[in-house]
Amino acid sequence: LQQIRYGISEGAQLQATALESAPGKGYQAAVNFQDRVVGMLQMTVPGLHNLRNALAAYGAAITAGVDGATAS
Repeated sequence: LQQIRYGISEGAQLQATALESAPGKGYQAAVNFQDRVVGMLQMTVPGLHNLRNALAAYGAAITAGVDGATAS
């Protein structure tokens, strides 16, 4: 089973970067996997916990063989 460290901090293998937020409206971010941009993430729900959950789902898709563009 492949493990992926994910989050918004340095050192995460799967990382949300160029993070933009609108209070109460959600997030937009680039998704990087192993220092390479693999897609964009747009969310309409607020909360960093929701962003982290979306990254976890993105990581699960990547480990299942789905490419980043499709996972978006």
